[in-house]
Amino acid sequence: MDLDRSKNCDGRNYSGCTIVSKNYFAYALTLRNSFLKNHPDGAFHILIVDTKDETFKVDDGVAITWVEDLNIPNFTSYAIRYDILELNTNVKPTFLLMLLEKYKKVTYIDPDIKIFCPLDIIFDRLNDHSIVLTPHIVSPIIDSMKPGEVDFLINGQFNLGFIGVNDSEQAIEMLRWWQARCLEQGYNEPAQGLFVDQKWINLVPCIFSGVYIEKSLGCNMAYWNLHERLLGQKDNEWVVNATEPLYFFHFSGLLLNEENDISKYQNRFDLVQRPDLKIIFAAYRQELRDNGHLKFQKIKYGFATFSDGKYISSVSRRLYRISEFPITRDNPFLVGSEFYKFCKSNNLFANPSGAKSYNSYNTNHNDIRLKIIRYGMKIAFLLLGVEKYQLLLKYMIYIASIRNQRDIFK
Repeated sequence: MDLDRSKNCDGRNYSGCTIVSKNYFAYALTLRNSFLKNHPDGAFHILIVDTKDETFKVDDGVAITWVEDLNIPNFTSYAIRYDILELNTNVKPTFLLMLLEKYKKVTYIDPDIKIFCPLDIIFDRLNDHSIVLTPHIVSPIIDSMKPGEVDFLINGQFNLGFIGVNDSEQAIEMLRWWQARCLEQGYNEPAQGLFVDQKWINLVPCIFSGVYIEKSLGCNMAYWNLHERLLGQKDNEWVVNATEPLYFFHFSGLLLNEENDISKYQNRFDLVQRPDLKIIFAAYRQELRDNGHLKFQKIKYGFATFSDGKYISSVSRRLYRISEFPITRDNPFLVGSEFYKFCKSNNLFANPSGAKSYNSYNTNHNDIRLKIIRYGMKIAFLLLGVEKYQLLLKYMIYIASIRNQRDIFK
């Protein structure tokens, strides 16, 4: 049974939405333009996860909401607990719940997506289903490149760059459940079984009814499923595998100035190997430039620093959550707060330049720092023996989460 929201209706019964920080706003504009071009009778909303800034000007007609206006209780505790990726993803169900007070159907779409034709396939599904999800892949991967099937076991079966919901009781119940998990446990800690908002959705088809898994090859085409999808044109329209329309393409991990790269998160293909993608990638890069990305990308994330400009380290963000830590209800971003004093006394302020980020796609195993770590591990093995060394490795998986280091920092 649908909930009665007619008194808030603006005459349009469906909307798309996305979430960005200010530095990513050109992506949101590019997505918005493509959504409204294909859905002229729909609406589109942008949530900005950043410090509220009245001088941040957008074009008339662009509907924006500031994250502070979602009225999340004790919001600053979440803004300081989570980094930019985590906070952007973890407020997703809260934003969807807000929009469902106004619209009967809402699709969340990641900002680095472009719509290529009307999403009738999704909005029609929402006539008979409460929730629509898209899986990362719908066929096996048989090579050893990245990402592989193990990566989806780690990060989630469904890509939460997209989700469709309607205003049914089932969808509202799911969103409230998801909201609680995201706000309290939305960490980017794959080794601990957590990956922001996305990993929780593995449970949704098992726990909730009315879930539809949309396997159309034209939905959420992206670097992770290029092994099974080839782009072409038919009657001047983009089609996938010569059979299905390209509904939307997900340009996740795009490097704006690397013209032959598909994504920084994969090593399976580039645009030399996949000339079928060259036209849409070149056009998308140009749209980002036209929509001001070179200007927006210079804006610093407002929740990255304390009020005096000192950077908040990822370690200190995790320590904020430790229950033994003496935190009051004051604004933790302010100089003089208990959290600021703790960070100062424990030398926890971050270096703004940061350390080089390694992941499974770009690790340089010849880095001298990694060689030193490996040498230390070899010494540990020689000293402990095989059985105790195995126990050490298990403990290191647990202790890898700062949240499990209470005895070190309390």
